Amino acid sequence: MLPTPIRPPAQTSTNRRVVVAFAPRIRQPLFLPACISRDAGSFERAEQRSGTLLSCLMGSLGRRKKENMGSATNSETLTTLLFDIDGTLLISQRAGGRAIDTVFEQVFGRRRSIELRLHGRTDRGILTELFNAEGRELTDAEFAAFIDSYLRELDQNLHQQPATVLPGVTQLLPWLAEHPQVALGLLTGNVRQGAQTKLRHTGLEHFFAFGGFGDAHAHRDDVAREAAHAAQSHLQHRFCPQSVVVIGDTVHDITCGKAIGAKTLAVLTGGAQREELAAAQPDWICTDLRQGFSILQHLLG
Repeated sequence: MLPTPIRPPAQTSTNRRVVVAFAPRIRQPLFLPACISRDAGSFERAEQRSGTLLSCLMGSLGRRKKENMGSATNSETLTTLLFDIDGTLLISQRAGGRAIDTVFEQVFGRRRSIELRLHGRTDRGILTELFNAEGRELTDAEFAAFIDSYLRELDQNLHQQPATVLPGVTQLLPWLAEHPQVALGLLTGNVRQGAQTKLRHTGLEHFFAFGGFGDAHAHRDDVAREAAHAAQSHLQHRFCPQSVVVIGDTVHDITCGKAIGAKTLAVLTGGAQREELAAAQPDWICTDLRQGFSILQHLLG
């Protein structure tokens, strides 16, 4: 009887090629149609031929690389940062106030009779107060007509006297835009198109994809609720209401952030005194967004 031949053990390859494809971060512009949404900070990954989904390395400037084993990156919640515009990101040299005054004189044939209070206010709230001082209710039609003229004046004013981007902004926003665990939005009293105009003139419009605006609300707390809802709609399951930070330069920014349960970062670049902002009890106060950069780096890791 012949002996049974001994077969060599099956060869297994230890040098399989693994391909991990990284998709570039695409930041969609502000004011997209509501049906369009971006998947913030996600990376596409290739699968091995065996069908096993590979984990990929996630990284960002100043952030330790970490490995996600067996789960997609878009399952993680993000920290949502909601920025005010005037006095926080930029100074517009009262372009908005001058535009309101010009249109007011066109509508009423005379100068306004009350002080124009802008800081921390919404455009609808400002116009409601001005019209009430003249004994008139502000209708939706009158608001729309006023804003249409206002936007033309605002654009012209910014061409004549450009806005100034505040210290730290041009370093902070690109870093945040590349951070895989951050979503950037706006929380501003400007009407949507007014915000777009100011950001376009300063080259900042591409950093923000959603926000709350002063078109429909006279009170800033309602703008904050709109911004939180916009963030939730935009980010879907990646939105976490406990991971929202509101960043602004007035007491109104602090109080509206608290109204939605957000943390608040106050900056002293809009003219408010430190004592005034401290009395509203923000989570952090900084001189400008250069110092705010350090705070957010520590917060985000």
